[in-house]
Amino acid sequence: MQTDQTTLTDLGLFSTGADPSIFDLINHTDTHNGREKLRALLQKPLPNKAAIEETQRILQHIQTCLPYWDRRITNGTIKVVESMYEASTSRFQKKETIGSGFFRVLHAGDHSLLLFSATHVFDFLKGMLALTNLLINSDDTTQLKTYCDEIRALLQDQALSLLHTDDTCDQWKEKERLALADFCRYPFRNRMFRLLELHALLDAWQSMAMAGSRLSFHYPTFTTSEKPLLTFNHLRHPLINQPVPYDLTMDEQQHFLFLTGANMAGKSTFIKSIGVAVYLAHCGMPVPAEQMTLVYFRGIVSNIHIQDNITAGESFFFNEVQRIKTTVEHIQQEGHWLVLIDELFKGTNMDDAMKCSAAIVDGLLGIPNALFVLSTHLYELGIQFEHKPGLLFRYFETLMIKDDFRFTYLLREGICRDRIGFMILKKSGLLDILRSR
Repeated sequence: MQTDQTTLTDLGLFSTGADPSIFDLINHTDTHNGREKLRALLQKPLPNKAAIEETQRILQHIQTCLPYWDRRITNGTIKVVESMYEASTSRFQKKETIGSGFFRVLHAGDHSLLLFSATHVFDFLKGMLALTNLLINSDDTTQLKTYCDEIRALLQDQALSLLHTDDTCDQWKEKERLALADFCRYPFRNRMFRLLELHALLDAWQSMAMAGSRLSFHYPTFTTSEKPLLTFNHLRHPLINQPVPYDLTMDEQQHFLFLTGANMAGKSTFIKSIGVAVYLAHCGMPVPAEQMTLVYFRGIVSNIHIQDNITAGESFFFNEVQRIKTTVEHIQQEGHWLVLIDELFKGTNMDDAMKCSAAIVDGLLGIPNALFVLSTHLYELGIQFEHKPGLLFRYFETLMIKDDFRFTYLLREGICRDRIGFMILKKSGLLDILRSR
């Protein structure tokens, strides 16, 4: 699935500042390598439905194994193992005529480093063996079984025979621990690097599985429909406490959602919720909804946070136009697309915004391979297209109570005509401050 940095930023998938991100929410990795692997997996959605469903099976299997997950491989363990390869030390040759005491006398610093490293090397290798024994009974996940078989093959070496019988190396002779460190530094070097790669992947997968369990996410169903389809029940934004859930169905008959509502009523959050869920689904993850069914989307394009470019002399409105142009160019490609637009043409006057928005909506309605979600304050625009086929009208409710208001964040059918901007200004107390001066 295709996307771009603008969309990743719009959806808050990765940290761009102090605000929490979706990645921060999902990250339960034990190691820095696992964290970077998780980031890589989430930055590159899977290429097709088959790959997504295979990853779903892997994560579901790992979820059943989480209570028994071996946690002896810590971030400290990984750092010590990696540091062992970065250090320049003398070799310890395990020979009958040369004991560890002789090596200690000749190479005191190297002796201490190798002994310290040996304990962490053992813990890493033993932890990998334990994870493999836990995960290998997975008949439905060919990819996971292949990796487990590879790990087992890598660990089948005569020099590692005690690994399969001993739980720690604390009782080993000093000579045996030095020999283990030396073996892993030299003959086993490339195999160890491969094991580190495989552990990072397992760490990333267990993080995705754990996030799904802790956050009560559910696995979506992908259809093979040739027509665009997205349906969900009890969808929510995962970063919001006590969210109000959403239900919606979009298909080829109603492929354009026209969304209205007052400022702060919930439009932007709803749009981001859809984008986040669809994106996570294409990474093979469970999603923040009780049920979701969708087609495989070729890409997601968003138009949510547009900025002007002072150094290039580009106005806010110009960049809005350029982003819409980029969006249209993308969705001309084959495959299904999801297009998310929050407030078209905020950078111009209302008359221009109405005229430009009407032209864009009319044009987008003629693109049947995409699903569009558009929010706007211009309810008059909705009235203009009210009887056009393909449109679905929803709004966020605002309860008016005398001179006050309350947001319910409930998604209702129809077009919102609320105008509460001045009420928000008045409620802020700003007018009282100005009058007092």
